[in-house]
Amino acid sequence: MRRESHTIPIYLFLLLSLFATGIAQAKGKDTSRSAPLSTGQILQQTVAIIAGEIRSSVSGGQFSRVAVMPFTTLLGEENVLGLYISDRLTSELSVGEDNLQLVERSQINQALAEMRLGETGFLSEETIQKTGQALGADAVIVGSIVELGGEVDINLRVFSISTLKILGKASQLIEKNEVIESLLSRTDKSSQTTRTQSQSESLKEENITDSNLLFHDDCNRDLEMGSWAPKAGSWMMVDGAIAQNSSASPAFITSGDSNWRNYTLEVNIKGIEKWGPIIGVRYNDRTKQCIALNFSEGNGHWVGVALFNVETGKIRSLPGTKRFKLEMGRWYKLKMEVHGGTVKCYLNGQLIQTVSDPEIGRLRTGGLALGTWQSRAYFDEIKVTRIEQ
Repeated sequence: MRRESHTIPIYLFLLLSLFATGIAQAKGKDTSRSAPLSTGQILQQTVAIIAGEIRSSVSGGQFSRVAVMPFTTLLGEENVLGLYISDRLTSELSVGEDNLQLVERSQINQALAEMRLGETGFLSEETIQKTGQALGADAVIVGSIVELGGEVDINLRVFSISTLKILGKASQLIEKNEVIESLLSRTDKSSQTTRTQSQSESLKEENITDSNLLFHDDCNRDLEMGSWAPKAGSWMMVDGAIAQNSSASPAFITSGDSNWRNYTLEVNIKGIEKWGPIIGVRYNDRTKQCIALNFSEGNGHWVGVALFNVETGKIRSLPGTKRFKLEMGRWYKLKMEVHGGTVKCYLNGQLIQTVSDPEIGRLRTGGLALGTWQSRAYFDEIKVTRIEQ
């Protein structure tokens, strides 16, 4: 009996040891398989964590209107990273908060310009209170971006406008890489309001010479996505272009008017990881479908017209797929011309495909869509022109 009493614990011990070893190995395999996050995903996750830490400070009905100020360095200097984080934080805090109004970026820029604070970017407690009052805000969120060697410290505080008490605070560290350093080094000293007015005047001038122009985005701005509505992916303004920096599939943004019928869409595109950019016409926000010109890799580069669902990624290719040799990192000019049930596609001014199909005619009207499939790309100089009946 004594021998049996010793054998059972030893046996159990060996089983537990093997079980623990198996778990550790399994965990190791899972970790090694996980794909590295893109810079866009890292920034989005960081802002989501910050928003979670301060959400209780601004929600719950205690405030009705909150302003997120542009994040600056400790010297009050703006950079593109700080502008991106403040803009993203505004979006994060607005999710699921029907009774909480977030002040629009354009209103904040106008208030800063009128108070001449945009010249320095520095906000003392007094100017925080004055800015909040000018915006009709109950609370203001102020943040800083500080470089610490190979890391960047993102720090923010939530101020009550009536008492100037700090109601909440949060901070996160992120590692620097080439993209982060580029965003940190790029600054914009001009007023966003001035840029917006300049764009508006430029568009008006163009409309004078071309009455059929429906839409034009030259992407000549640092952060604001303008009228574009992101559906999936990681979208931001980089070096005067709209960049999609995630390998998510599908990744899309949309814009335009649901009543557009027959028109031409022109876009400059540069692939920066694989070749999978997509441009679409007659996008319908109800069905999530568009008529798309999509590129894909596989035994070369292929281009074709398809019916594409931007939400599910479901695709139905139409006849006429063609093969092309395309270079990574090079800009190409694409054009889609949709009229009735026919689509004509151009690459660098050359007609490459004409597709007529009843399915095209069934999507009678809609706006435009830009996207990628398991790839990253830049988009620039987006232009829509009406086709005369």
